[in-house]
Formats: sequence, structure tokens, C-alpha cells
Amino acid sequence: MSRSGRVQTRVRSSGTRDRPAACDARGGRTGRIESHPRRALGRRRARTAPGTAFDSLVAEARRRPSGVERARRRALPAHPAGPLRLARSRAGGVQRRSDGRRRLRRCSDRGDNDVRRERDGDLARAARLPLVRGTVAFLAIVVLVSGCGSKGATSQRTVASSRCTVTGKQVTFPLLDPAKTYTATVQTNLGAFAFKLDVKDSPCTTSSFAQLVRERFYDGLIFHRIVPGFVIQGGDPNGNGTGGPGYTVVDTPPSKSSYTRGVVAMAKTGTEPAGTSGSQFFVVTGADAGLPPEYALLGKVTRGLAVVQRIGRLGNPQTERPTRRVVMRH
Repeated sequence: MSRSGRVQTRVRSSGTRDRPAACDARGGRTGRIESHPRRALGRRRARTAPGTAFDSLVAEARRRPSGVERARRRALPAHPAGPLRLARSRAGGVQRRSDGRRRLRRCSDRGDNDVRRERDGDLARAARLPLVRGTVAFLAIVVLVSGCGSKGATSQRTVASSRCTVTGKQVTFPLLDPAKTYTATVQTNLGAFAFKLDVKDSPCTTSSFAQLVRERFYDGLIFHRIVPGFVIQGGDPNGNGTGGPGYTVVDTPPSKSSYTRGVVAMAKTGTEPAGTSGSQFFVVTGADAGLPPEYALLGKVTRGLAVVQRIGRLGNPQTERPTRRVVMRH
């Protein structure tokens, strides 16, 4: 394709070189290849076919070769088509420059609004292109700064999890900065949803969750429990509700905590203390789950609630097992 956007038509015939389609007197493509009979004048030269714009350029190029082209001509092997090949090469360059100048004139004739619309269209098309990465986390934490913070907040962010009650495998993780807003985005094969982490009410729970995300713990896990009109639950590496990360933390929720539609909280067994959590979390899909304030609050859905509701309809009420596999993925 030429710089002006027109297709350069080429026709190949046996024993001849590729040659561009000729133009008519008005500069349009005729779709024909003009013949170039040759005659012996010392070294054989091609006779320019009259009436074609391209061959006129060839003739002009042959009459006025540049110094560089003269040097190239001397370097070419002695072949009867050598001078013609050089002339056509130079003519092609002249034609491309001429096309470029016409294109610039067309661009300058357009109004600013046309140029702006074309630019905005290119940007919009680029924004719709998917970004391709080598490896990405199935669940990501996005940090949005909501305040400047203070020295105290900075020191709290860098302190280890020694302030948290950890049972089981001894782990350490940095506490999240309460002066910032953290949003978790969950990608599934049915769509994505996001929720804001409740760092204020559950500093240890949210920090542990963020650490598991950084370690790609949730990559490929499923929502193993789906109860229509109640909750969807996932985050178990065993896929049956019995697994976890090998440790638990405790954040006793406020006494007035409620578990309404869109609330994200951590699951626990009936014998564990209130606020205990590992890696399993659930999202409330009903109007109100009616649960007591015993489940550590992780956050609340801020985007993609329709996706959560769609997942919530894919469960068997009797077995509480999903009727379709829902995977956290990229």
C-alpha cells in the first residue's frame, strides 16, 4: 500500500519483472501494463511508452540521473535492463514524494474538527484493544490514595503483622495503610466484579487477604458454594470448603455489622471464634443474609454486582454446589 492509501497493483508474467499498473492521462489506474518494446542502440535501452504518467517520470529520471544514482549505475553489472531498472527506481521515488505532498495538501485542507475527530477515533479504537501480558494475577488489588496520611499512618503501614493474632502457620505481612483506599477486582469466566476493602474495621483480615493476592493464592480457584438468594463462596484451594492458607487471623467485627447484598466477608467454621478468617470469602447475593456479627468484614461490592447476581443463580439449593464451574481467572 502506498503512503497515500492507494493499493499499488502489481502484475507478474513469466520471464518479466513485477511492474506497477499504468496510469491514464488523468492519473488514475488503468489496470493495464504498457508494453515497452526495446531496440538496440549500443547497449539495449527501453523505449518509453507515450501517454502514461509513470513512464513520463521514467523518461525524466533517465534524462537527469543524480550523482548517487550515477555511482550506483556504474556499480551495477553489465545487464541490458540495468539502466531501465535505475530509472524506474528513481521514478518510483519521485512518484511517492508527489503522493506524499498531495496527502499533506489534503490534510491541510481539512478543518481542525475533522482532524480532532480522526484523532479521537484512533484513541478510542486503541482503548478498546486488549492489553496482552505474559502472566497476570486472577485477582488484583488496586490502590487508590484517598488521603495524604501522616507519620503515624506511614509507620503503621510498614509494621509487620505482629499486631494481628495469627494461629497456625506463622506468617508476617505488612498492614495496609488506613489512609488509602484499596479495591480488589475479581476476574471470573462470567465477568468481573470489584469491592472496596474495609481496612478500618478489619485491618488484619484485609492485610492478610492482600498478601494472599500478592502471592497469587487465588489464581484458578473456584466458587465452590453457591446458594441462590443467599451467598456465593470461594477461595478454598481444596474446592470443597475444607481448605485454607494454613493459618487464620482474627478481626472481631463491630456489634452492629449487617450482611446485606454486596457485602463481602470471610467464612469460618462454627467452632472458631468470631472474626476468624483464612482465605475463604463470601459475597451476599440476597437482600439480607440475616447472619450474626461473627464474620470478619472484608469489604463491599462497588462494581459488577450484576456479575455477582448472575453467579448467584448458578447453584443447586439442595446441595449448595454450583451447577456451572465459576473460576477466578485473568
